Amino acid sequence: MSSPIWLGLLLAFFYPFSGLNLSKFAFFLLLLQGVFNFLTLQFSSLKKTQVFSAEILSKYVIAYLLLPSLQMFISYFLIDDPYILLGLLLASLAPVAIVAPLFLNSEVKQLRSLISVIVSTLGYPVFCFIYLKLYSYESQGLQIAPIIRDSIILAIVPLIFSFVLEILFKSTKQKLVAYTSAYLRWTNMFIIGALVFIFFGSSFSKINYEQVNAIQIVTILFIALVQDFATYGLLKLLKWDEEYAISYSIKNIGLSAGILIIFQPKSVLACSLVFVAHGLIFIFFDYRLKKLKS
Repeated sequence: MSSPIWLGLLLAFFYPFSGLNLSKFAFFLLLLQGVFNFLTLQFSSLKKTQVFSAEILSKYVIAYLLLPSLQMFISYFLIDDPYILLGLLLASLAPVAIVAPLFLNSEVKQLRSLISVIVSTLGYPVFCFIYLKLYSYESQGLQIAPIIRDSIILAIVPLIFSFVLEILFKSTKQKLVAYTSAYLRWTNMFIIGALVFIFFGSSFSKINYEQVNAIQIVTILFIALVQDFATYGLLKLLKWDEEYAISYSIKNIGLSAGILIIFQPKSVLACSLVFVAHGLIFIFFDYRLKKLKS
């Protein structure tokens, strides 16, 4: 999974303006990825558990009130650039990645994780609005409405499309899933590589590097690792079940980076660095799962 990321980074470094020229396709690529991924989601399987149980909802609300607040508290001590902080904020608010259930080794845990994906996806625009208002980004000249609009289109529309397709055209959805499943892994890898190329190419070609130094980049990467590994460690320390600790450590960071691409390039760079660093937590959980199975 890391190969497309490194290839995208390499291409962005040598051909940044090509990445910038392709930035108009980032929104479409993210929407396409969301549609493909949510197509594989079988809503009928959720009947085996309580979809909107009090436990799942309470864990979600606590996670998205506690974790982004803690991360931003740390970030404010280390970084004073409001645009970098914006990128880090939206990265911390990203919904649970749809691959999160794959890192769990029991059906019940996978179902709970899957529900966390759905709930966090539906709540993504809401928490974006709350936090952007809370940190007064509107008073700093940022238009919140387009961010909320894009978050609804990229996060919720693919989810609703998959749900409606299953309810009204179940056989059609099954055929689509059967046809696309063989290509899904490679499609995801291609899209991830293309997005890394676009995100970093757009940032490299726009940013004055006298304004972004190596210390800031290292600090962003440190905060990214805190967001991932410290989140997992903290939730385990709080005695949260494995499915919640893993789910809230694996976020769909690309979604937030894609939304920010039309705004300040520093925000995209910050979010993109988190996106790349996020690959380490995938490797960690993949290794952990293989060890549990062996």
